[in-house]
Amino acid sequence: MSGVESKETSGSLPSTLKDLSIACPQKTAVIFKHERWTYLELEQRVCVLRAWLIEAGIERGDRVAMMSAPRPEFYIMFLATISVGAIWVGINPKYSAEEISHVTSLSRPKLVLEVSDGERPGRLELALSKDSALPKRVRLHASDSASANLERLKPAHPPVADDSEGFAASGSDPALIVFTSGTTGKPKGALISHHGLAAGAKIQTAHFAVSDPKIICNLPINHVGCVADICATTLVGGGTLVFQEAFDPILMLETIEQEKLTIIGGVPTMLHALLEQKAFRSTDLSSVELVLWGGAAMSQRAVGQFSARGARLKAAYGMTETSCHVCFTPDDASEAQLAETIGTPIDEIELRIAAPETDAPLSQGEVGELQVRGPTNFIGYFEDERSTKGAFSADGFLKTGDLGFLRADGLVEICGRSKNMFKSGGYNVYPREVELAIETHPDILEAVVIGIPDPKFQEVGAAFIRLKNGAELAPDALKDFLGTRMANYKIPKSFVPLSEFPLLPIGKVDKGALAEMLECDTV
Repeated sequence: MSGVESKETSGSLPSTLKDLSIACPQKTAVIFKHERWTYLELEQRVCVLRAWLIEAGIERGDRVAMMSAPRPEFYIMFLATISVGAIWVGINPKYSAEEISHVTSLSRPKLVLEVSDGERPGRLELALSKDSALPKRVRLHASDSASANLERLKPAHPPVADDSEGFAASGSDPALIVFTSGTTGKPKGALISHHGLAAGAKIQTAHFAVSDPKIICNLPINHVGCVADICATTLVGGGTLVFQEAFDPILMLETIEQEKLTIIGGVPTMLHALLEQKAFRSTDLSSVELVLWGGAAMSQRAVGQFSARGARLKAAYGMTETSCHVCFTPDDASEAQLAETIGTPIDEIELRIAAPETDAPLSQGEVGELQVRGPTNFIGYFEDERSTKGAFSADGFLKTGDLGFLRADGLVEICGRSKNMFKSGGYNVYPREVELAIETHPDILEAVVIGIPDPKFQEVGAAFIRLKNGAELAPDALKDFLGTRMANYKIPKSFVPLSEFPLLPIGKVDKGALAEMLECDTV
């Protein structure tokens, strides 16, 4: 990826914040509970934290990790980290100690910050104890205000107002690592550059086409949807971020009305939850200009319910490795098109549907792999040249692993995934990772996980297990076992014991036959 080689990255998020603090210093940038910060206050806080990071010895290329719910502290730390040229790493508080350990051992952060709510204590300590080179660690408290927490992170010497020492990155340098799983099931660290992050935010701002972006940020901070789609895009649009520590449909509806939000965004599971609330019909949505979803398809019935409220609707498509949405449905899309398609690619990127084996472009109506080439594509996987090479075609297209086709109406429809990954509530779930965790149970010989349709989460996991002779295992006990090893959205919703797995002629497990067993209720 090309970038601007300068001390201060032209068009970077830190420079955008600096410009906004001058152009609209009194505009509200951040809302969190009873706290409100203007763009001037936000920029000042980032400057203070940048100076603190420099005093702590953080330099260009170092990694800074943070485990927190979506709160302003994360946003400030993210902006301060990338402004010194360091690389930001988000950690989901729902991760198990094993998952945290994988992220920290691979990324090797020099500094780890935690905003703790006291739930599931000791996971970070346990994870870091496995690392021979322990990073510096700072713990903050979720019960405190964001302002109070940031007061604990002040440098010994106040930053100079016009000091630009912190802007040490070029556009091609990595700004953050987002961990995403591959076919092996082990999470890989996708590197997103300053240029890719800023370019994606500018593209999305243009496509959102909202006069004054005002949106809730309640997605996990290790998710590209939180960092890029919501935070970076809202910053570039000069909008307002309303932080909420978790998704709560009732609170979200109240906030939409009280704060007069202009964008409702999320995965379809979240939007469906809003529709299921009795308060949805009475909530004033007159301020909402755009309802946007990605990560999965939304039912046509749900599309119709939102359409009836008068807002503009858009389905979008993107992934961690594209760093932003690269397809949107057109403004005049029908309800069926909104439910069935991802629209068309943005002008700034090239999208082709190609034969997965040869990367040869396919014709309209032919199912193939979606492949993307453009300025927002990620750099590669952190210290993993083999996986990086495998992610791209010989001519530089990102191989998404998603299967789809070009319809007669010119829109792209997704019809499956080539790597057996499924999405539950908009989150990627990789069967092999779950299978490996299940197989650590002493009473289980083998496990196979598949995704099955679900009316609430689009897809959920179903696990087929082979037990040791004479062993018995209750599903709830197995769920509890997995609850200490992985995030809850990865845990299968059903467990089916089998004496033998059906096999294909070549000796592989016939996952199609397993799915048919569930459909025909023969297990």
